[in-house]
Amino acid sequence: MKEKAENLIDDFKQQGWKTPNLYERLFELLDDHQAASTFCLLFMTNFEKGATIFNDSLSYIEKADFSKLIVSSLDRLKQQYNENAEAVIEYVSLQFPELLHPYLDLIFELKPNESAFYAEYPWRNLAADDIKPFIEKIKNHSTALLDQQKLYRCLMETRNLDTLNFAYQFAVKNNIFAREDIEDYLIDDLEAVGFTFRHGKIESYCPNLTFHFKFPEHYFHDDRPIHINKKQHPTWRLASTDKRFAFGGLIQDDQHNPFIHLITFEEIPKGLILKV
Repeated sequence: MKEKAENLIDDFKQQGWKTPNLYERLFELLDDHQAASTFCLLFMTNFEKGATIFNDSLSYIEKADFSKLIVSSLDRLKQQYNENAEAVIEYVSLQFPELLHPYLDLIFELKPNESAFYAEYPWRNLAADDIKPFIEKIKNHSTALLDQQKLYRCLMETRNLDTLNFAYQFAVKNNIFAREDIEDYLIDDLEAVGFTFRHGKIESYCPNLTFHFKFPEHYFHDDRPIHINKKQHPTWRLASTDKRFAFGGLIQDDQHNPFIHLITFEEIPKGLILKV
């Protein structure tokens, strides 16, 4: 499989998106998680510019295999800008932020994905003891204003209530964003991480629970185009509970489009809050 990964990289170097059977060959590799990891490492090494094919392949990497990718991506970012290395940090910060926690000092220094809304995602779910150094850093008088603003956003992403209270009060007291409407301005940051300022205090306004709908085993047929082929979508292959919900009631007159349906709840799932 490693040889196939190397051959695909070589062909993509020469022909780009004109490479014959590009995605078919990629998906053949991705059935083997070690081959998927090898492909990603090779792609990141050989290409600086980001590509959809690389982002797609990250979805097939096993959690245990990301450690090597993380180290490799940070090593590359120490040397030069690399969109694919940044994509690794982006993906891991969303799926497995705890894997990035040992590298937060370096990530703060390198500032990958700096202009993106997810730049501070690596700080998500950070343990209270590990938050303390960043609190001390933002309080330090020698810390530059831009770094204080960055640290404030990092602290917001921890979603730790005590930390949110500190960060909010620090930002207001020191007006680190130099705004007359600083309190109103900071509400947007709180709401971006699932909190708001209500009744004189910071509160969570949404449950910390998510649901993912999984299509029935034979909902999509094998003859579907590759981009909606169930075998090629990792989330469509997740294990599900025994709960079943009907896809009924056409939104529009298109009986041949399996996506155009409403979902019928015979029973509201526990923890799912619905408002009419």
